[in-house]
Amino acid sequence: MVQPDGRTIEIFRAVAATGSATRAAHKLNTTQPNITRAIGAFEKECGFALFERGRYGMTLTTAGAQLLDVVQRQWAGLRTVAKAIAELRAGPPGTLHATTIPFLAEGALTSLIGDYLRDHPEIAVSIKTETIDSIVSDIEMGGSDIGMIIGPQPIGTDLQLLPFGESRLALAVPRAHGLANRTSVDFSELHGERFVQLARPNHIRTATEAMMANRGVKPSLVHEVSIQRTLLALVSQGAGIGLADLAMIQSCSDDVVPVALDESMSWPISLIYNSERAHLTMLGTFLAWFERRQRAAGRHDERLSTRDVGQRVTHPVMP
Repeated sequence: MVQPDGRTIEIFRAVAATGSATRAAHKLNTTQPNITRAIGAFEKECGFALFERGRYGMTLTTAGAQLLDVVQRQWAGLRTVAKAIAELRAGPPGTLHATTIPFLAEGALTSLIGDYLRDHPEIAVSIKTETIDSIVSDIEMGGSDIGMIIGPQPIGTDLQLLPFGESRLALAVPRAHGLANRTSVDFSELHGERFVQLARPNHIRTATEAMMANRGVKPSLVHEVSIQRTLLALVSQGAGIGLADLAMIQSCSDDVVPVALDESMSWPISLIYNSERAHLTMLGTFLAWFERRQRAAGRHDERLSTRDVGQRVTHPVMP
């Protein structure tokens, strides 16, 4: 099997690009006889001619052109490897591009990115919000390194999903509201209440309308807003009640109280990325960090579970 070295391939590419052993020698800072000998030896190894020699230079044969096509593709891969090595040697500066739906940009993704930046303060971050379809397209085309979505894997895509957490729905009520001291509430009890709702399209709005239809709930008044923080701000001012993500409600002011729904509703939150780009330094650095983070979180949860079991054994419930 022919196994040409890197220098031979470089000479072959230079002659193909310049059409002349003399010009290739000038490009590679060597002599014309060295180029001629190298090409002759390479053709002997291959067992076929790579170039046709003429009065005005050297042109690729059909076999030479086919070989060059293979070389060019492999050379691009080698250049990518070389770039990655250089980036790793210099460290991971640059920009991590992320995209998600507005709701997650307000909470889960921002929290995760904040943790990442504490470990990698030299990295800049760009976060933008899109629809699910646009998120998938953006990642497939290389516009973003990572995305964060709610729900199952988007249909018709081979993108990779990494489980991150859960979005759980709760009722947000003003502290002065009659439901504020309840631990849970049946949705049918909300008939006639003023509601603050998220504008369509939004999975929380869809869930709210489905529950209203199923339970025969009709609000006395509906305010419509575009983001959850606006919804919670209006709830805190007594404009009404609304459904929102539990973590978002808990991060809000003390003027808003979360109340659990008897009919629990939750959705998985996942990171999404293109596995074909995982070798790139910026994405690879983030994925390695995320894996370490998840392992550490798993060990922490395991310690808590073990401690809880120990407490139950040490302090049994008396009959």
